[in-house]
Amino acid sequence: MKTNFLFQKFLMIICLSVMAAGLIHAVETEPPTIFQWLKLTPGSETGRLEAVAGAVEFQKWPQTEVRYLAPSVGKSLLLKPDLVNHEFTSYGIIQFGSDYWGQSRLKCRRLVENRLEGEMFVRVSLAPNSKAAQEYMLNRMTANAMSTEDLVSVYTMAQKPQKLGNVSYLIGSQENNDICVIFVRANICVNIRAKGCFADEALPLAQKIDKALVVQSPLGYQQLIARRPRVEIGYKAPDENTVPYDVKVPHNQKIVRVSAPLDGQNVANKDGTISLRGKTGAVSIKIIVLTDELLASFSEKELTIYE
Repeated sequence: MKTNFLFQKFLMIICLSVMAAGLIHAVETEPPTIFQWLKLTPGSETGRLEAVAGAVEFQKWPQTEVRYLAPSVGKSLLLKPDLVNHEFTSYGIIQFGSDYWGQSRLKCRRLVENRLEGEMFVRVSLAPNSKAAQEYMLNRMTANAMSTEDLVSVYTMAQKPQKLGNVSYLIGSQENNDICVIFVRANICVNIRAKGCFADEALPLAQKIDKALVVQSPLGYQQLIARRPRVEIGYKAPDENTVPYDVKVPHNQKIVRVSAPLDGQNVANKDGTISLRGKTGAVSIKIIVLTDELLASFSEKELTIYE
């Protein structure tokens, strides 16, 4: 009985984790010693991470030098794609060390006469290597409102689907119409939450995504980053309120996100410029570009703007 209660409690609040925002910033507090790559969000509880890491024997998770490209995920991979009548994909940025990598977020819903019959959230995250991907997976596993004690119990008792990824967990049951599957394969982390009429889709979808990874030709690190886009910030004309940027994308990839955060706003425009209206003095600009393969590049420049 305690097992079912904890699973239900976990699934009630894990949606906070599934729907969390995209860009993970560096923090001044020291990360746990188990983390070598991932920059944690402000307020992350390192003791909580280490407790769960100990419970799941994180330090024993298998490492690999294999790397894959991030797979494309959409409703066409579902057993019952016709049930989806609302589909939306967004993209986020994850920071590993001083570098940036990408994440896709698919949301599928079925609404009938304004009644929600089911929904599914799928996160696919690209990392530079298997250790970084596993750190991100552990962070996602702990990113909810459960007590650390309950969370340790949930993952200690969780199912571990056979032949799914290098590490995998399944929480919940089809009887409760609410299932969460999370796994890592090489440098890719996949997190799926399926509810209602989509509950029986979670594990088959995870298996399809995993299969799409292992049939790829493995890449080395240099091969992977060679596919990155290239972005360069130009120079501001004295009488202009913008500075141009230029993006080159190899291998027929598509740009899915351009971000130039400045004073809490994205000042990158679709016309290939960065808006500097109202800015004076020294201005530090950073632009991050993401492709549909979840490969990111960034460029930085210091400018002085005179009134």
